[in-house]
Amino acid sequence: MKITRTLAALTLASVSLVGLSGCSTTPAGNGTAEISWNRITGRLSTTVDGNLDRAYNAAVAAAGDMQYTVVEQSKDVLKGIVKTKTADKSGINVVLDKRTDNSTDVTVDVGPAGSETAARTFLDKIRGRL
Repeated sequence: MKITRTLAALTLASVSLVGLSGCSTTPAGNGTAEISWNRITGRLSTTVDGNLDRAYNAAVAAAGDMQYTVVEQSKDVLKGIVKTKTADKSGINVVLDKRTDNSTDVTVDVGPAGSETAARTFLDKIRGRL
């Protein structure tokens, strides 16, 4: 009897935790890759069509479009990083990882207290420049 109650409690707890996931996903559509938002870490991730060089240049240009200050930027053959500051001095960072010769993984990091809207707007600007 005690085992049955324990199993029932564990099952209920497991089902309850499913709703507490820190990650949501936007389904792919119109030929675009799935977008994943993690509200715990404040990171928005997707894959874009375009090599690392194009995606990196698009991220730097998108920062200008958003009127963010680029405080650091670096790139090698496998990774690019663009660190920015917004008007309120909060940081938004973009990490680009080469996936293939024609696609790049993009992560927009607004931090745990950051806005999903800000991350999606920045990503939209990057995609618009590809």
